[in-house]
Amino acid sequence: MKRSLLLALFCLCLTACGFHFRSKAWLPAKIQTLNIKSENKQISDALKGAFSSMGIRITTHSPYTLLISNYTLSQSQATALIAGMPSTASYSLRLTASLLFNHKEIASNSFSSSQSITLNSNALHVSKPTASLITQFYNDIIENLYLWLTTSNVKKQVVKAGHAN
Repeated sequence: MKRSLLLALFCLCLTACGFHFRSKAWLPAKIQTLNIKSENKQISDALKGAFSSMGIRITTHSPYTLLISNYTLSQSQATALIAGMPSTASYSLRLTASLLFNHKEIASNSFSSSQSITLNSNALHVSKPTASLITQFYNDIIENLYLWLTTSNVKKQVVKAGHAN
């Protein structure tokens, strides 16, 4: 009884504060069918999986294409190392996303995500981004891409592009 009352109160609080689960309803209706192209297969597959799970239909036949370019994964080395002391390695992922309508760009934005990891100074020179770090980058980028696609500016550009044809 207490548990169900607590759960009901929790749900009420979530709805009262405006919390909503993400869905394709936030996207302009015209881009709920989308083509995704990227020079990097990993980010392309991650985007396709995430957007498909939100109910967005991924197809090569859509007039709207999300083009991912300028994909750069980089690592900056620590400049001052003291032997045996931990040091920090910083990693960043940067890319550009362009929304195309019939192969013509209607909106574009740059995205980035960065993380720092503390490592033993002996391992710093050989450290490569781990799979979990790259997954975190992708999650950050995908979330920001989705939020960008739901902005009023992108929505206006989608409506404008649809009326131009």
